[in-house]
Amino acid sequence: ASSWVEAVVWAGSCWGRTERCEEALIGRKATRSQQHEQRRKQLQHLAKRVGVPRDELLRLTSHEDVHDAVAARLSGKRCLIILDDVWRREQPAPFRALASGTSATVLLTTRKTEVTNHVGAALLPLEQLPDEAALALLSDVSEKPVDALRAEATAEELARLLKRCSGLPAMIRSVGRMCSRKSVAATLDYLEKHRLAHKVPRGLDASEGYEGLFLAIQGQLAARGEEAQRCCLMLAVCREDDDVPVSVLPALWGVDEVEVSD
Repeated sequence: ASSWVEAVVWAGSCWGRTERCEEALIGRKATRSQQHEQRRKQLQHLAKRVGVPRDELLRLTSHEDVHDAVAARLSGKRCLIILDDVWRREQPAPFRALASGTSATVLLTTRKTEVTNHVGAALLPLEQLPDEAALALLSDVSEKPVDALRAEATAEELARLLKRCSGLPAMIRSVGRMCSRKSVAATLDYLEKHRLAHKVPRGLDASEGYEGLFLAIQGQLAARGEEAQRCCLMLAVCREDDDVPVSVLPALWGVDEVEVSD
């Protein structure tokens, strides 16, 4: 691909969870005007990536205006635009227009076949991670050798833990962080015996399959104490795909300073 692509642009990720969480908080589905504002923000993110000046962006009040500014920047360039974790059929629409009006190509990832069917994209199915690769990732995240992980549980227990991860890297990483503090057997015991303290809101119907991930995150927070849980909860005021400067955390958490480790 490098022989023809002049630029690869990450246009954003996890829109589905962000939008669904916003709707759950306000208790209703986004209005048409709110959806237009969401599209404008998504295109703004892409506009920043392709070099549209900030002062120019501030003058653009509609997603159509932002689209035109991005199209002007992409004119004559061969560019690969990546849309990650798309949940809704309408989300790729602004970027599809860019692909048809410029030399850009749009690559999107999604778990929803209705998304690919709606946009008429070529479907390239991705297989889940095989157990050996999942175990290697679990070892890397937990900072424990594979042999050490195998020694912490029976082969059947380790197989059950990997099965609960469903070959999903995000889930494996979350479980791996639990394994860094607990044994494999203790981690599996937690996941099998505990339930989410807070149920996934009905408005987050697209998050089906994420309950195991949320449970693993809950387990990580439970092991870190109430203060860490309070700080993580306060981060919910930030959108999922926002860059949060470390410098704002002391004011948010009411502390003098925040130490950042490598």
